[in-house]
Amino acid sequence: MRSFLYMLGGLVLLSIAATFFLLPDSDKNADKNNEKSSVEFSFKITPKSATPADTFWFVLSIVNHGEDTAKFLLPTPLPARFTVYRNEHPIWNSDYGMMFAQMITPFVIASGDSISLKSFWLGKNNAAKFQPLGKYIVEGCFLGNKKCLKDSLWLVD
Repeated sequence: MRSFLYMLGGLVLLSIAATFFLLPDSDKNADKNNEKSSVEFSFKITPKSATPADTFWFVLSIVNHGEDTAKFLLPTPLPARFTVYRNEHPIWNSDYGMMFAQMITPFVIASGDSISLKSFWLGKNNAAKFQPLGKYIVEGCFLGNKKCLKDSLWLVD
């Protein structure tokens, strides 16, 4: 039994080591290479003000201005997370209640291409309760390099 556990442990360590050694160097350093200036991030909320139950759209855009394909490794298949804050406290997350396999997922953007990651909010918190009127801060985070951008919106009457 003990030899079986040693063999199983050895196989797990070998597979982990092989994963890291077989990844191309460009993938290992993709975040460092792409942050220089070839990849541009922008975040937009539409509309900037609306009544509760109207739809706010969040768009995190990624544009590859570089000559090479931009490569990122995501910790899960989820490429972006959006969070709504009221008084600096998170009240809504775009991935609330969802589960994702924890597996390294490649995410590529071809040279000259762009990708828009979207979500929407209806003015409710994660407990599905409408929120009071006022200003809210929204954060859109690309999980490939943990780049986060913020903007604001208003719930109005």
